[in-house]
Amino acid sequence: MKKSVCAFLIAASVPFFSFADESVEQTLSAEPQQVMAYVNINRDDEERIAELMIGVGPAIAARIIAYRDENGPFASIDDLQKVKGIGAKTVEKNRYMLKL
Repeated sequence: MKKSVCAFLIAASVPFFSFADESVEQTLSAEPQQVMAYVNINRDDEERIAELMIGVGPAIAARIIAYRDENGPFASIDDLQKVKGIGAKTVEKNRYMLKL
């Protein structure tokens, strides 16, 4: 009797845990619905860019500023990929918060 009750409890909890993992995964991968701060890649300084952009530290933020100073303002968000150290994944992770 005890074995069948234990087996039932284990079997009943398996679907619960699989749904819990799914919802956590969806929450972590979902884009934020409300942006608290934007980054203007044509105006913001190195410190703000490094602080707010995901995957961008001071060195890459400095490259963004240098690229902007040498080539003029970015025409599109995708132009960030022209900066050494910034690829398509970094642009996509930050797209929701970037402005020109």
